[in-house]
Amino acid sequence: METRTIRDDVQGADIVVHTLGGGPLVLVSHGSGSNVLLLRGLADAIVAAGYSVALVEHPGNKRGDDALANTTANLVNRPRHIKLVLDALGAERAVVIGHSMGGYTALAIAGGEPLALPEQTEDRKAVSLRVVHDARVIGVVLLAPAIPWFMAPGALANVRVPVRVILCERDDLAPPFFAQRILAPLAHAETTIVPNAGHFAFFWPLPPALAASSLPPAQNPEGFDRADYQPQLHANVITFLRQWFGESLIGTLADPAVAAWRLPDGGVLVVTPQGKFVLRPTDTLVHSFGGPGAHMGVVPLGIDRVAADGTRQMLYGEAYDEAISPIDADKFYARMVSFFERVAAAAACAIRAEAD
Repeated sequence: METRTIRDDVQGADIVVHTLGGGPLVLVSHGSGSNVLLLRGLADAIVAAGYSVALVEHPGNKRGDDALANTTANLVNRPRHIKLVLDALGAERAVVIGHSMGGYTALAIAGGEPLALPEQTEDRKAVSLRVVHDARVIGVVLLAPAIPWFMAPGALANVRVPVRVILCERDDLAPPFFAQRILAPLAHAETTIVPNAGHFAFFWPLPPALAASSLPPAQNPEGFDRADYQPQLHANVITFLRQWFGESLIGTLADPAVAAWRLPDGGVLVVTPQGKFVLRPTDTLVHSFGGPGAHMGVVPLGIDRVAADGTRQMLYGEAYDEAISPIDADKFYARMVSFFERVAAAAACAIRAEAD
């Protein structure tokens, strides 16, 4: 394991990062006031599966340096820390794993729009926060996420990457019912609830002297064996990485947020505002449109997947109104069709157009 520091000039602090392994990058963000090395067991399993891991310590909200806990500054700082680490490591793409407050961090950097809670502001009013987003984040894993800052309608509308959620049945700090309610808008998220587990189930079992202490990370609900659970945790996370990380990025569109990856098994993963889809050679892509610049600037564009059995799903659909110029509409249409032609070629799908 190598340790380095990365300067955050905005905060005026150093970010400590521990790196392991080689391969596609996975960043790990710890909980509020915690120590990211408590997730070293998970990191080692990820490295053994062929990935590199960066364990990120958040200055101002970690063990021994927790002055910014429960502040709006911390909410803004944390996703910026992740971006700075991506910059420093020269990463082109990465998956972010977050435990507790780290789950907030993962959603924020992936497109979430947080709301500072009334108790965190001087005037006791909730206020929207501007946080850093980064398109290099191609997936997130949320471990018992602490996410009340995303309760506002539409707060997660721009989180369009694959999401794996692991909740703990007996978690008093991040109750499953609360997390599920906030994450409900993420229709593409996949959720597991670990029976009888508490908030710290993801930490490697502590040494006997510490395990017998009253420290919260040492606590387990009666009957829960943290050591026995670790292989299940590792398999869950690694399956997600292998399923959605992909071998290569086919392409992205910034507006709208659409991306596609070639998967190790030969399929193609497409993530759009409508959800996530895996394309196979037996599928057909159909794009229907009114024609470039049609209908006084209105360009309805739909990209559908038609399965071998005739089942049809909308991959992406949008229409511009008269406020867009015909020239801009034509450009939008051309970009979208070109993008999905590349997707079809990568998936060896047939592709055809349907005129309205």
